[in-house]
Amino acid sequence: MVLRQAASGLPEPHLALAEDLLRDPEALRADVLGFLDLCRRVFFGSLWRETEPELTRAAHRLRKRLADEGPAAALLSLGTSSSRLSGPARVVFDKVHHAVITPVRTPVLLIPTRYGAPHLLVKDEPGLPPVVHFPVDTPEVGVTLARSRMLALTDPRRVRLCRLIARQAMTTADLADRLQMTRPQVSRHLRALRDLGLVRVERNGRYVHYGLDLTAVERIGRDVATALQY
Repeated sequence: MVLRQAASGLPEPHLALAEDLLRDPEALRADVLGFLDLCRRVFFGSLWRETEPELTRAAHRLRKRLADEGPAAALLSLGTSSSRLSGPARVVFDKVHHAVITPVRTPVLLIPTRYGAPHLLVKDEPGLPPVVHFPVDTPEVGVTLARSRMLALTDPRRVRLCRLIARQAMTTADLADRLQMTRPQVSRHLRALRDLGLVRVERNGRYVHYGLDLTAVERIGRDVATALQY
């Protein structure tokens, strides 16, 4: 049968599920209904009172982004595996099943969830609106930002600068003296690192000190792995 042939090309338990459906569809239906009833009691009991506010906030943020930035930008913000194509505006979700959504032509159903992060699920069936099931705590750092951070640290002058401010926060003048560079040169390097979120700024009166954000640096490897995997 077509169902058995299709399931045989998929990993377990797809084939076993297909065999159960062919052998006794009523028993399988009862199992599914029992599972749904269990979900109703578990997820829509006391847990729902904790979950609902978070999902409501996520939906509100997404609605605001849709209004302020448009559908393509809003969809791009949902996952690190998405990219944008032009003419017309399209969003590509590069998941196990490759899906291309044209938000200006197609209504899209967006469903937030507290679970499964950083995974994002896309269901696109012919004749039906695409469904995007996105976690409310999806990592915001994508492969582009992680790559930019790594490239910024390939400059030997920036590496020397980072070594200094990793130990203690320093002013532009102090860094210029230690690195034998001009203040404008130091400022340009600091601005590039600050724009990438690698440098934090501390103000003490009229002095401005710059320190390396070690947490952001430590995250680079994890961000690359997350961006490439999800």
